Amino acid sequence: LTEKNRNNSMGLVFTFLFTGFLGYTIGPILNMYIGAGMGDVVLTALGGTALSFMAASAYALTTKRDLSMMGGLMLSLFVVLVVGMIASIFIQSTILHLAMSSLFIVFSTMAIL
Repeated sequence: LTEKNRNNSMGLVFTFLFTGFLGYTIGPILNMYIGAGMGDVVLTALGGTALSFMAASAYALTTKRDLSMMGGLMLSLFVVLVVGMIASIFIQSTILHLAMSSLFIVFSTMAIL
């Protein structure tokens, strides 16, 4: 709904409804972690996500290279990411996921600009 209504005022309403629903579903999970005394895990995940997002966005904003050519590459990398995520279930490797997510953030920031 948010994509279909992106050019009218209802798109904003649907975006707020979607983000509200995400908060409604993620909130109890976070409360469970915090209630179990694992608040440091939540804060570590928040900090790591914020740091990697800011670093990738800063690179996309300051680089002189045209990163729009990454569009075709991102589909291939997304397939690798999905395979890597399935593999990380068994081998516990998060480095690939972090690298792929960072590349996606860089590409998305360049697409917005």
